[in-house]
This record gives sequence, structure tokens and C-alpha cells, in this order.
Amino acid sequence: MSQQLQVETQTGPTDLLAAVVAAARDQPKKIILQDGSLKRLTYRELLLGASVLAREWPARLQNTTASDRAGRVGVLLPNVNALPVVLLSLWSAGRVPAILNFSTVTATMLTCARLAGLRQVITSRAFLERAKLDARALTDGGLELVYLEDVRARITVGRKLGAAIRQRIRLGMSSAHLAPGDRAVVLFTSCSEGTPKGVELTHANLLAN
Repeated sequence: MSQQLQVETQTGPTDLLAAVVAAARDQPKKIILQDGSLKRLTYRELLLGASVLAREWPARLQNTTASDRAGRVGVLLPNVNALPVVLLSLWSAGRVPAILNFSTVTATMLTCARLAGLRQVITSRAFLERAKLDARALTDGGLELVYLEDVRARITVGRKLGAAIRQRIRLGMSSAHLAPGDRAVVLFTSCSEGTPKGVELTHANLLAN
């Protein structure tokens, strides 16, 4: 196992986005996702959605500083097809998703957001309503909520068509010059020992798993 990991690290994709693209090129029509709504996505559809979304983030997400927390964006979504699409799009845009646990209380989510230095959180109005989460409590806590419904509404038919043509010509996405040691995601502990802790995982960490 150690030898396999070493060889794959040296010769295979060096970041998670590149690994998904490599798998997609082998089996573009393979169904890779299906959520509770029974909606299915193939590899090609997954990359198409992520590619379109990635082009929207520069205009919607705030510029970050050169601090250690630069690039982090909160993600507050359930385990549905939209979540991996958002994660792939953020990696392509050079951002680091910090995934908030919606099953915790709002105060805990705000603590996690402050810990990670978050200013914006990507979420969905429909999800907040179904989960009975108070959006005002989050915004009063200093967070700007970026709703997927609003982002999707800005995407024109021309942009979707252009992305479809690009994916048809060459299946893939920009990986924003990602390196194995770059931060890929921020997760948070369950607060069983008090204040939640932020855990940063690199692309190498995720690929090793």
C-alpha cells in the first residue's frame, strides 16, 4: 500500500480536481452521483456544472487579503449533487471551501465561521427553509450569504452553451495551479470537547484517502 501510494503520488494527478478530471476522461458518461431526489449526474455533467459555476465566482465572491486565511469560503449545503459541484467549482476558482455543519446550532456555525475567518457563505434559500435555519441570525453575525439560486439566475444560455462546447471539445477544468500541499478543505470538529476546532486538509491528504 505504501508503494502504491508513493507511485500514484509521483505519477498521478496531484490535486483532487485533476483526479476527478482524469477519471472523467476515462468514463465521461458514467453516472457518478445520485442524491436523495434520485437526480443523476454523469462525470461530464458534473464537470459541466462545476465549470459554469466556477466562472461566476470572481464576480460574486469578495477579494481576499494576503493573510493565511485568504481564499476561504464557507459552504452550507446538504449532501446533495450541488455540494460536489460547488466544491469542484471553488477549487477551480482557487478558493478553499470551509464546510459548515448545518446540524449544529447557529451559534456554533458562527463560531466556526469566525475561527476560519469567513466573510461569505455559499448556501441555498430552499435548503435554509427546509432545514429551518435562520438566515438573519447568520447575517447578523457578520456573514454574507451567497445564494445558489441567485448565482444560477445570472448564468445566461450563452454561457451554458459555451461551457458545453468547451467540455465537448476537451473534457476538463482549470485547476488554478493547485499543488498537493495546497489546502483543499476546512472541516470542523463536533464540539465534544468545547469550542469546535478547524481542521485543514490538503489535496494530498484527500488523495491519500
